[in-house]
Amino acid sequence: MKETQDNNAVSSAEQTISNAPALAANRDSALLFFSRYMGWNAIKSDARRIYARYYSEKEIDELLRFYSSTAGKKSLTAGYEIPAEINKIATANLQAHVSELNRLLPAKTNNEK
Repeated sequence: MKETQDNNAVSSAEQTISNAPALAANRDSALLFFSRYMGWNAIKSDARRIYARYYSEKEIDELLRFYSSTAGKKSLTAGYEIPAEINKIATANLQAHVSELNRLLPAKTNNEK
């Protein structure tokens, strides 16, 4: 979780820098800023409190064991990539059949033009 959150902070910083080129001159300071306020050390207490609301101590131990396993580590990356790929296919399917959806819509009346 630490690595994921720290990576999210870096990704957010990089995206912000690319959208605000004036920050590029202070890239290192911007990265430090995002790490300071968005990285794991900044949110770990809140994250622990949130997890404790949803999971018992036993369940948290089970999650920690799982995410320490090979499959658990793989799920941390594949868990984002798989839904993204599936969503891409689903979107392409919808786009390929949009004419079918259009046939379901009532024809516009002269008043709606």
